[in-house]
Amino acid sequence: MNLGNEDMTMVTCHRRPIRSRRTIRNGPWPVPVTPQALTRTPQAFLSEAAGAIVLENGAVAFDLAQSKYSISGEYNRCLLHLWSAERNAVRRVLEAEVKNGTLRLAVQRMGQARPSRLEICRDRDRRSPSTCRAGRAACDQRLRRTLERHFPDFKIVRLTSGVDLEKSFGPIYPRGLIRQGRTAFAVLEMNAQETQSSIDAALTFGILWPDVCRKAPSANVVVEGLKQFVPAGTSSLTRERMANLNRAAAARDRFGALLGVALITFCAFLVGQGLALFVEFVMFRATGWAHFQRFNYGAVGAGYVVVAGIVSWFGMAIPLILLGDAGAWTALKRSWKLSNGYEGPLFLLVVESMAGSYVAWYAVPLGVRFLFPPHLQYTTWYGGSFISW
Repeated sequence: MNLGNEDMTMVTCHRRPIRSRRTIRNGPWPVPVTPQALTRTPQAFLSEAAGAIVLENGAVAFDLAQSKYSISGEYNRCLLHLWSAERNAVRRVLEAEVKNGTLRLAVQRMGQARPSRLEICRDRDRRSPSTCRAGRAACDQRLRRTLERHFPDFKIVRLTSGVDLEKSFGPIYPRGLIRQGRTAFAVLEMNAQETQSSIDAALTFGILWPDVCRKAPSANVVVEGLKQFVPAGTSSLTRERMANLNRAAAARDRFGALLGVALITFCAFLVGQGLALFVEFVMFRATGWAHFQRFNYGAVGAGYVVVAGIVSWFGMAIPLILLGDAGAWTALKRSWKLSNGYEGPLFLLVVESMAGSYVAWYAVPLGVRFLFPPHLQYTTWYGGSFISW
C-alpha cells in the first residue's frame, strides 16, 4: 500500500487455538484430558497413600497422616484442597504425572498466573537406599562424638542403629547405652535428614528403649532414664509431649510391687532379728548371765547392724521397680545381684546410720537445755518427764 511518500506494510495475524495445559503423562507424551479425567489420577493415587507427604517447591507442606484433602472437578477446573491444623491451601491442577511412587502436579495458586510444582510422595523418605545408609552411618558417628564430648565420665556400652523387629525399632533411630559404675542412661538420637513425622515419633521409641535396656540379659546396671537428642528447630512437639508426661504414673502403676518389696524386706528384718535373739539366748545360757550381762548391749547392737546390713542388699529393689517394669521378686533378685561387691560400703552405711541414731537420741535431750530457759524445761507441754533424766 502506497500512501504519499511513506510505505507501509500491513500484516494479517491469524489466531491459533490454545491447547489446554491439563494433561496426564501416562507415557512419554502428554495427553490432553478433561478436568474430570484429570481428577481421577490424584484420587487414585491418594487412595493408596494415606500417609504420604506433600512437597511444594521442594519443601514439606502437608503430612497427609495428620492432614485432610479433597479433590473436585467442577466448573471445568480440577481443584485440590489441602488443610491441617496449621495451614490451608487450594491449588488448581494443570498437569499430573505418576513416576517412581511420586505424584507430580503442575498447580496454580489462586490469583497467580505462574504455575508451581507440587509433589505427593507415597514414600516419606525420598532418598535412595545408599544415601539413607550413608546418612545414618554418619549419624551414628555423630552420636558417639556427642556422647564423648558431653558425658566424658560415662562409658559407651552399646551403640546401634540396626533393625529390631521384635522390639519395633527401625534403622532411623540410632540408640545406645552409657554407664558410669552401676548407673546407666539410655540414649536415642534423630537424624536431621529424617521426616518431621519420624522426629515427632522419636519420643515414643525413646520411652520404649530404656525398658529394653533394663530387660537385657546382660544388664547389670540401673538404667535411670533417657538422654534424647533431637535436631535443632524440630523439637517443639517433642518438648510439649515431654512436659505432659505423668511422672507419678509409674509409682501408681507399680504400687503392688512396691508394697510387696516393703513387706518382704520387713519380714526379712524380723526373721533376722529373731535369729540374732536366738544366738544371744544361746550365748546367755552357755556363759551365764553374770558373764554375759556386761556384753548384752554390745551383742544386741551387733545383731541389729548385721541384720540391717544384710537386708540393705535389697535396697535397690524400689528404684528398680520405679525405673523399670520388674516385679517385686525380680527386683529383689536384681538388687541382690547389683549389691555384689558393695557389701562393705553398705555395711558401713548401716553402721553410720545406727551410730547417728544413737547420737541423736542422746544429743537432743541434752542439747535443748541450751535452747530453752530452765523454767520451761520441766513443763508439761515440753515433756519434762522425758528430759528430766
